[in-house]
Amino acid sequence: MSHVPSEYIINKIKEFEGCYLKAYYCPANVLTIGYGITNADHAITGTSITENLTITKETAEEWLKQSLIKKYSPLVDKFDNIYHWNQNQFDALLSFVYNIGSLNQLTNNGKRTIQEISNAIPLYNKSNKKVLKGLVRRRAFEKELFDKPINGENKDVQNKNDVPNKKSNEEIAQEVIKGLWGNGQERKENLEKNGYNYEEIQKEVNQFFNNEKNDVPNKKSNETIAQEVIQGLWGNGQERKENLEKNGYNYEEIQKEVNKIFNIENNDIPNKKSNEEIAREVIQGLWGNGQERKENLEKNGYNYEEIRKVVNKILNNEKNDAPNKKSNEEIAREVIQGLWGNGQERKDNLAKNGYNYEEVQKLVNKILKP
Repeated sequence: MSHVPSEYIINKIKEFEGCYLKAYYCPANVLTIGYGITNADHAITGTSITENLTITKETAEEWLKQSLIKKYSPLVDKFDNIYHWNQNQFDALLSFVYNIGSLNQLTNNGKRTIQEISNAIPLYNKSNKKVLKGLVRRRAFEKELFDKPINGENKDVQNKNDVPNKKSNEEIAQEVIKGLWGNGQERKENLEKNGYNYEEIQKEVNQFFNNEKNDVPNKKSNETIAQEVIQGLWGNGQERKENLEKNGYNYEEIQKEVNKIFNIENNDIPNKKSNEEIAREVIQGLWGNGQERKENLEKNGYNYEEIRKVVNKILNNEKNDAPNKKSNEEIAREVIQGLWGNGQERKDNLAKNGYNYEEVQKLVNKILKP
């Protein structure tokens, strides 16, 4: 059976990936544009990505959609004859495979059970052996969607009034708070399409947030609320500000706590991180890309050019002379994750960094072999 990505998961992938309308070099030194599109996707885009390439948001969205349908959906569907994915499972794994590049390891080439796959999803939350908050949140979302019964699906259940175990308004309100039903008009349409009264659900949501907090002696601390803000539980931008103030919190104070958690205002921190530490965070994508990265670094007291030099040094790492050069097996696993590009690009990157392309490719084939 061939599945089609739901609009819901396409929009969630957009949120996770971010959109860049001007080409940039990703941490693996690969030219990237839009929602993670590279020259490896030339067969889909028909366009060669160059340093000066810019595209419209409409083009970025179309390329993402075509990439999901033509390139990544088949990677999930190839295991459908074993697992018979429902739409929620397919959508969750599509997000996973768009980020990781393969389902072979997660499914153990089709040998794991559905429950074992679910249990394993959160384990893929590291980059360079370091746990990243962004990956933790993404894996948590994917696992929750993967585990969600089809009769609780947001987008694809046609008539929830006919489902005997339809969820309560309180349960749906909790899902709304987690962002599973979208925002604004999208949320309203999704709820009504699936048989829920938008006004009643919104009352439940407001009750959760209000919860008579001004009268509750154990009202959450600013630090706790800041952690919830980082988890996305209070929305973004103006929506976040309104939700916080409506529930008795000072937006500016909460934002300071958020910034403190992310180590913003590093100039005032006595143990400011070294250029090498910051460079490794840059490689992990924690400081954004392109102009955004430059502005973030300079705003926090770091010299962009110096950090860039350290990043390049780490990536190049003078691998031919380095005594702790990674093993071929480690490099093969990075290849599977998409960190070295595809085709000629992969071959060039490996050779440039002192690795034998043929030897690495043999290990890749061995790892992926059922």
